[in-house]
Amino acid sequence: MPEPTFTIWQAGNAIDTVLRSEGAMRRAASKLGFDAEVVMSEGEADILRDGLIVTGGCYINEDWIYD
Repeated sequence: MPEPTFTIWQAGNAIDTVLRSEGAMRRAASKLGFDAEVVMSEGEADILRDGLIVTGGCYINEDWIYD
């Protein structure tokens, strides 16, 4: 089974970032402050500013499930 891919979006950034491995997603989570475990268990997680304002997010791309 192929490894899942992930997409990170951020407010004010017109181009989304696609990550090609779980390890890359986890490194981005550390840098950007979202919860990688939530992405893996629930499919997506928000990037929050001051713990309240959503400024972006990360989600797992579902197409890998069907390969």
